[in-house]
Amino acid sequence: MPTVSLTLAESKDLLKLCSDGKLYEIANWIASGKPVHVAPEAKGTPLHTALDLGFHSLVELLVRHETEQSEKDRALKQAVSIRRFDLIELLVIYGADPLSIPFGDVLCEWNPEVVRFFLSGYYC
Repeated sequence: MPTVSLTLAESKDLLKLCSDGKLYEIANWIASGKPVHVAPEAKGTPLHTALDLGFHSLVELLVRHETEQSEKDRALKQAVSIRRFDLIELLVIYGADPLSIPFGDVLCEWNPEVVRFFLSGYYC
């Protein structure tokens, strides 16, 4: 089934809610049945905006409703690059594929906790 995207205006509204950290408004948005996939011409995605903020609860809300595997995997790559182990774990719990991240990228982040996580269950 194809993913339904928002209009550009709706996309901007949702991204603004995300950048403002409006967790409950976004939860209501989702509960009302509105999609969370922004228009292709929108700048950014809700999940990446939440990761930029480092807002754990918002990341969890959005990844729970994310249907695109590629978006989850891109979010995982971003979490690795910002060295947020808590978000890495969260994204993997909700379906991001650890093997989508080249191990060299994991090593380049110089974070022993992250390296151990990837080694313990995915690269060995």
